[in-house]
Amino acid sequence: MTQEVRFCTLRAVRGVRVPDFGGKDLGEDEMSEAAVADAGSGLVFPRREEHIARWRAVKSEFKRRGREAREDGISHRKYQVGIVVYAFSGWRWSLPEGHPEKEKAYKYWTGFNVKPLPGPTAPKACGEPMAVGSAIRARYDLAVALGIAAEPQIDDVSQVESKTLPPCHGCRTILRHLPIMRPWTIIFGMTPEEGGPEEEMTFEELLKVHNHIELGTLAVSVPATDDEQPK
Repeated sequence: MTQEVRFCTLRAVRGVRVPDFGGKDLGEDEMSEAAVADAGSGLVFPRREEHIARWRAVKSEFKRRGREAREDGISHRKYQVGIVVYAFSGWRWSLPEGHPEKEKAYKYWTGFNVKPLPGPTAPKACGEPMAVGSAIRARYDLAVALGIAAEPQIDDVSQVESKTLPPCHGCRTILRHLPIMRPWTIIFGMTPEEGGPEEEMTFEELLKVHNHIELGTLAVSVPATDDEQPK
């Protein structure tokens, strides 16, 4: 059971105009073909391919920061999760050359899990909203990549078993409704130690792997059939 995946767009962050990447849900081809331009100034924002190329150039540092963030995780069962987001700020990109903030157009943001008490009803906080929320607060409007560093476990809703840990179904729902996330945002899974399994897919692919659907305000992931399980 699948559902068409749709995403939000962002037009302004706390009163500061930023690119909305076309003002609508963008498909793969649309995002690939058109650079985003500010008609008023002639400023051209990076294409999707350039964002991803920049991330690949710093991928080793990206992974290091994700694993480092994991060390701050708080868990009653010592199950720690580290999150790293490589984000882009259109506002900083648009600043004049020489402005000290312009060189911070791309920046890392990190988070970690917090669950100090046992039990299924015990309060907890995931690292994904922590990292992404910090980026949004600082006027970063595009998540180029989101990394998760943790030991893998079966998804408790979709029952999909992966080589690395994906965002949980609650985080998938939250992220899907945040304009900073794009269909092509890279979701990168890694184990705590270097040399372990790694997985890379787009955010849209992640939602499809977990058959993520939303019914009103209830978000669920429908368990995949044997034929649909990832290999």
